[in-house]
Amino acid sequence: MRKSGKPALQYRRLMGQRQYLKMILANMINRFGDSVDSIAFTWLVYAITGSASWSAVVFALNRLPSICVQPFAGVFVEGMRKKTLMVAADLLRFGLVGVLAVLYILQLLSPVVLLVLTLLISSVEAFRLPAGTAILPMILDKECYEEGMSLNQGVCTLVELIGLGLAGVVIATLGVEGAILIDAATFLLSGLIIAWIRVEEEITKEEKRSGLDVREYLHELREGARYAIDRRAVLHFCLLAMLINALLAPVSALLTPLVVEVFQQDSQLLSAINLSLSLGMGVGSLVFPLLSTHSRPNHLIPCFLLITGLSLTSMTAGGLFPERVMAVYAVTCASSFLIGGGIGVLQCTLSVEFMKAVEERYLARTAAIFNACGSLASPVASLASGALAGWCSVGGIIAATGALCACASLGIWAGRVQFESEDRSAVPEEQA
Repeated sequence: MRKSGKPALQYRRLMGQRQYLKMILANMINRFGDSVDSIAFTWLVYAITGSASWSAVVFALNRLPSICVQPFAGVFVEGMRKKTLMVAADLLRFGLVGVLAVLYILQLLSPVVLLVLTLLISSVEAFRLPAGTAILPMILDKECYEEGMSLNQGVCTLVELIGLGLAGVVIATLGVEGAILIDAATFLLSGLIIAWIRVEEEITKEEKRSGLDVREYLHELREGARYAIDRRAVLHFCLLAMLINALLAPVSALLTPLVVEVFQQDSQLLSAINLSLSLGMGVGSLVFPLLSTHSRPNHLIPCFLLITGLSLTSMTAGGLFPERVMAVYAVTCASSFLIGGGIGVLQCTLSVEFMKAVEERYLARTAAIFNACGSLASPVASLASGALAGWCSVGGIIAATGALCACASLGIWAGRVQFESEDRSAVPEEQA
């Protein structure tokens, strides 16, 4: 049923949100650099360490600040100027990544130095992420959340596709060091664009910090955690983020064995699957505002969880006829597109409803907890799926993951789990 008073999909309304459009431009530049760096950094880590074990340690450390540092960083972010912190974080990452590239060029980059720089870069990002969330209500009108966030996610996904496609050419032409320097330059450009954003930030006396008061800090940290737990919808957002990342982790960890062992194909199918996933995410993100005009989050989330789960299970069907190459490509790419589309809609729904549900003064702290919950699930589920792979078939693990996702959606539906803020959920259904 269409929501009363809710306008149809109108991306043109964002033309009046000029400061937010600047933020989207900065995010696009950041995403392009990250997509190129994701390929180059893999080569750099192995070239420096020469060990798969060292590579695993580096990538684990890269995720550690998101899990351990970000919840604590959120408290500090609320007492600071968000724009200033974001600019400083981008410029600092520009410097750190630049140092990484220079040390590699000079052949002075050791595994230990690489670990330290990786940890520093990720720690800086742990402060920037909650600041980026907390600044959104200041530069984007609430009635434009659906269009704004879906456009941001959609165009950033498309830019990521371009970056991944060009990464090989960049590395072949400019080398790994050239790709890393491009990533550093994107941080500089992003910081300059954010500095160009005009935003009025009001920091109350209670929020402003002149020094570190450990007792006050711990009090605010507990207060933020209590807020996330007491607000039913916010708690459900955190749990759903963990669920989605946990269910998708086996796909990321086992996709190559799935292609080689189950589908009996080569890297071309792997590329086709990743392309289909990204395209699906982009399309899902861009159509989300249209879907949100006809359905409430409490309906959208279980529906697209079910679509994602069924698509995960159906993707493994290609292993039943590996000799029919075209059929394998058709089944896996179609399933991957639907998986990406489901994830795109789910991510946009979570982002928009999270912004609507959380009071602005708690936004940085709660966003930090939300991001940390999602980050925590991925490495745990990846390790678990890797351990299971020694006992079960890869196809069976992926199919079971899809079945669990579908069961979770049915459980959410049957249990009427709340994914809307209390004020919205209090509106009678006939008025929605």
